[in-house]
Amino acid sequence: MAAITIEQVEQNLLSMEEQDRVLAEQAMNQLSDQELDVLLQAFDITVSAEEQQEPMPETIPEPVLEEPLAEEPAMEEAPVPTMEQAMEEAPPPMTTPLQDEMQALALGDRVTGPIQQPGASPTGVEDDVSMDAQEGAFIINAEAVKRVGIQDLEERILEPAMERLRNKGIDITLESLKRPQQQVEGDVDVLVSNGEYYIPPILAQEIGYDLLEKINKRGKKATEKKLAKTKQQAA
Repeated sequence: MAAITIEQVEQNLLSMEEQDRVLAEQAMNQLSDQELDVLLQAFDITVSAEEQQEPMPETIPEPVLEEPLAEEPAMEEAPVPTMEQAMEEAPPPMTTPLQDEMQALALGDRVTGPIQQPGASPTGVEDDVSMDAQEGAFIINAEAVKRVGIQDLEERILEPAMERLRNKGIDITLESLKRPQQQVEGDVDVLVSNGEYYIPPILAQEIGYDLLEKINKRGKKATEKKLAKTKQQAA
């Protein structure tokens, strides 16, 4: 026995031509529900109010699992730079035009530290080297330089003062102080000796004239004796 639903009956009616559909609806309306059921049974047809459901499959397919996402490699953290590396990578501090001018005035065009004039006397007391010194510069006599020692003078006196000046934006180094070792340009005409040490004004002010005078006195007596001996020999 074939089974159809009411919905299928309605769809079949709608698919019929209008004239045939009207005749079929009139015939169905003239029959009672019981007479209609008997008629359909005669044709081996039953009408169901529910829609036919597709039979359930015997086995339920397992869901397809998506492939797991590949884990991304962990990002390596950048190493934290040390204080020394940060200082090396840091850009040099910007200087102002005033600081540049101060540095130019401090060093001049030609600057010298230890006086080493070729051809001049090596005694350290002859004063046979002509120099146009800068106002406020300081010259340590050769005997005081010997007694203190150039290394101690530079490392313990000059370099700490240069470091303080660099913190103020004025860059003076021992290399610039000694290069070139020749006459400086200034407004004061002086005579100096080989072995003496010329200190530009801004560095002398940073060190302090009192300290420089104390250093100079350490070689004063030896300088006077050597100068007297030189004069006797010349006489």
